Amino acid sequence: MSVNANEFQYWGFTMARDEADFDAYTQKVVESSTVVAGRMPKYGEQLLALSTCDNGKGKDWRFVVLGRKV
Repeated sequence: MSVNANEFQYWGFTMARDEADFDAYTQKVVESSTVVAGRMPKYGEQLLALSTCDNGKGKDWRFVVLGRKV
């Protein structure tokens, strides 16, 4: 996904309070994504986010790869 770091603070999500919190986060990830591969993560699965600068869009943009542990 390519996101404006000021609009979607993807890095602030460390542990879901409940299933609704997890689902809201993953839905926001999908809405921000340019590519969605595989199935959606399910509540209780571990996620890993790899982030780097996306200078093509300007200041505070990031390119993020989000994966789930299998």
